[in-house]
Amino acid sequence: CSGKDGNFTENCGACKTTLIPERTSPTTTSTEQEGNSEDSSGKGGNILMKMLRRLQKKRKMGKKEWTPLDANGGCKAPESDPVTFADSHPSRECKGGPGSKQCVCVRNPGEEQFNKICGLCKLVLQKSNMA
Repeated sequence: CSGKDGNFTENCGACKTTLIPERTSPTTTSTEQEGNSEDSSGKGGNILMKMLRRLQKKRKMGKKEWTPLDANGGCKAPESDPVTFADSHPSRECKGGPGSKQCVCVRNPGEEQFNKICGLCKLVLQKSNMA
């Protein structure tokens, strides 16, 4: 699918239920905000830096591990082995469908302790690469 009509663009793909974490703190720092604008010379050097930061963040995110909550609804004693985001996504825990609140345990590589992360399961359009 493709097409453009005025200010609207037609997008095609599949709808998928995805866990969207709640924001508990600002996600961008002042240095990241400075990098979001193109420099006045028009060279677009900051755009390249922004793309590089996104790639680094994506690589780091793939190494994070997650597991479902334990029987007590916490992260002290996970009942299953953790898996990386690269292997599986916590969205598979959205068994209640769109609109349901879900929590999972997440940890950074090399850390022992998990943090409880909660969010809302939402229906999103995953675009296809068809042209």
